[in-house]
Amino acid sequence: MLLLIPVQSYIAGLFWNGEANYLDFFTKFTDLTGYDGGFTPGQLWFILYLFVISIFFLPIAALYQSSPRRRFAHKLPLGVLLVLGVVPLLTHALLNISGKSVGEFAAYFLLGYFILSDEDVLAKLDRYRFWLLAAMLCGVVETLLTNHLFQEFFSWINILALLGLARHYLNFDNKLTGYLSKASFGIYIFHQSWIVVIAYFVLPVVSVPAAQILIILTASVALTFLTYEGARRVPAFRGMFGLKK
Repeated sequence: MLLLIPVQSYIAGLFWNGEANYLDFFTKFTDLTGYDGGFTPGQLWFILYLFVISIFFLPIAALYQSSPRRRFAHKLPLGVLLVLGVVPLLTHALLNISGKSVGEFAAYFLLGYFILSDEDVLAKLDRYRFWLLAAMLCGVVETLLTNHLFQEFFSWINILALLGLARHYLNFDNKLTGYLSKASFGIYIFHQSWIVVIAYFVLPVVSVPAAQILIILTASVALTFLTYEGARRVPAFRGMFGLKK
C-alpha cells in the first residue's frame, strides 16, 4: 500500500487533473477508486475482501468441517448448480463499496467453499462443459443487450463453464505451470502499477486503440515479470510482498 499503490494515484492525478501530490494518497478520500488522484487500495482491495470474508466465515467453516454429514454438493443436479447464480445476484447490493460488493463476493466465496470444492461437482462440470459454454455465450449476449442487468448471475455461469473446460483441457502440470503457480501472487501484486504508468506515457503519443492495447499489454507483462524476478531474489522484498522462493 505504501510503495506501489500511491504510484497509481499519483498518475491518476496527473492524467485527469494535470497535477498531483504524493500526499493526496493519504489525505484525499472520495469513492476509493483512485481515478481522482486520491486514496485507493488499488488491486489490493481483493486481498482485503478475501481476508475479511475468510475471517468472518471461519466459524461456519469449522462447524461444517466437524459435521459428519457435510457432503451434499455432489447430489445437486446441474440445473440447481446453475440456479445458485441468483445468490450473488441477490446479495450484490449488500455493502457495495465503490462497485465492489462485500455481499456478492462473500456469496461467491461460500459457493466455492461449499459447492466447488467437491470433486464430484467438478466432474459434473467437466461432463457438461459444452452446455455450460453455450450458457456462458448466451450470458455474454444478454449482458451486452441489457447493460449488465444480470451480470452477477452470469458471472457464476462463467465460473462453472470455465472450471469445466479447464478441468478437461488444462488439468496438467509441467515446469511452466509450476513456475506460474508460485509467481501468480507476485504478478498480481505488481501488474496494475505498471499498467497505469505505461498507459500514462503511451496514450498521449499513440492514437490507435489496438496499438495502445498491444504496447501496454506487452510492456506491462514484461516489466511485471522482471519486477517479480527481482523482488523474489531480495529477502526483504520477498517477505514484504509475500513471495515464494
